[in-house]
Amino acid sequence: MGGLGPSAGASGGAVAALLVVAIILFGGLAYLAVNHGKLPSMNKAEEAGPVLHAAPEDKSDLGKYKYTVKYPHDPAPKGAPKLRMFFIGDTYTMTNNLPELLEAIAATDKTGPINVQTAMFAMGSTTLGELYEEGSGQGMVRARGWDYVVLQEDSLLPMTISGAGQMYTAIGKWSKDIRYGGGKIIVLETWARKPGSEWYTNAKKYGNLKLGSPEAMQDKIDTAYNGIAYDIGAAIVPAGDYWQACATMQGMPDLYDADGHHPSLAGDYLTALLFYRAVTGHKLNGITYVPEGLTPEAAGALIRCAAYG
Repeated sequence: MGGLGPSAGASGGAVAALLVVAIILFGGLAYLAVNHGKLPSMNKAEEAGPVLHAAPEDKSDLGKYKYTVKYPHDPAPKGAPKLRMFFIGDTYTMTNNLPELLEAIAATDKTGPINVQTAMFAMGSTTLGELYEEGSGQGMVRARGWDYVVLQEDSLLPMTISGAGQMYTAIGKWSKDIRYGGGKIIVLETWARKPGSEWYTNAKKYGNLKLGSPEAMQDKIDTAYNGIAYDIGAAIVPAGDYWQACATMQGMPDLYDADGHHPSLAGDYLTALLFYRAVTGHKLNGITYVPEGLTPEAAGALIRCAAYG
């Protein structure tokens, strides 16, 4: 894969240590062979766009998250391999419409475009367990022949033993339905809160969460996802480790939204690149797609980060 060097101001030892973790985790994706054979045909409703359920009673401000944004791009060439992916999660998946961004990146890969078809089942401020109990998502993953189903859990659950237990139970339930439908399971390893943000500094507001430090929070996230993925035989897209490892590299844009935990467009672009690399095995030297809102220079830095390892 392509190399990536730290900026002159970054600590080489710290960056190297973080990237070793990322490389080890990314190695777990090696067995994910893309099946370019015949896929179940999509009906008209599926062709219309992503399946999106947003809870009307949700207390978070869904209006500020661009979960219906479209990314104009040339379609994948006729005859390009097809790949179907279903995303299940909360606003971390909804913000900037991560599945749609992945579609745009895949369709415009100059060295080997892929026709990625995605759908999303997501609600704001909701855990995977609550989404499973809602019920309608189960049929979606059991009957539609997805190549991959992505599971993204509430980022604060790994902070406690009971929360990690909830993750294990919920992902275990989803995994049975996913395997029934013939899909492979990918868990999206989320990221720690932004260093220096009020999530760490405002003890009155967030002290009860006991987040510690970004490094301690990421370690808890990694431990929970690694253990669960190992037990159920799922793959991991280690977004959190790449976010942490690349944060101080030269030319790297801010990966976080203003709230210090949701992804900015740059953060979602990096995560989408990691997904694309993971499920296709492609190098990223053919990626030229830059969504409106990112500069070519920022996109280049993010591509170099995602290509590392």
